[in-house]
Amino acid sequence: LDDIPPGPPEIEVRELSRDDQDQYVAVNLSAWGLPGFFAPWFGATLGLAGFRHYGVFDGDTLASSVAMYVTEDVAWTGFGATRPEYQGRGHQAARIVRMMHDATAMGCRIMHNEAAVGTPDSPGTSLRNLLRAGFTKIYEKELFAPVD
Repeated sequence: LDDIPPGPPEIEVRELSRDDQDQYVAVNLSAWGLPGFFAPWFGATLGLAGFRHYGVFDGDTLASSVAMYVTEDVAWTGFGATRPEYQGRGHQAARIVRMMHDATAMGCRIMHNEAAVGTPDSPGTSLRNLLRAGFTKIYEKELFAPVD
């Protein structure tokens, strides 16, 4: 967590609370195109010790969100999502920088995130944003799923 880049100054990233749970869940379901039965999974960590959740709002609408868990000097980030109609506006870059600053203030030396690599024809946007922010790619994980 050295040399943290500046975030987009026009984008405010707020820390979320348990009161934002419904919108936090809605962002994730919308971004990933998932059915409602995933709602408890996405909302389960809001308000738990060690977790912080962040979001970018458009008025009263939560447009983009992410979670961070800190233990000792390591921060894990995940569940980053942006509603499809808000993608491409710099929300993820702003969230990353905010989390990097907060993690540093909490004594973290390392921040970890998993992001889809994408394909040669369609590179992973999240991975690109993380690399721009100073993350280092350390491995690729193979994913397996049943074939229809």
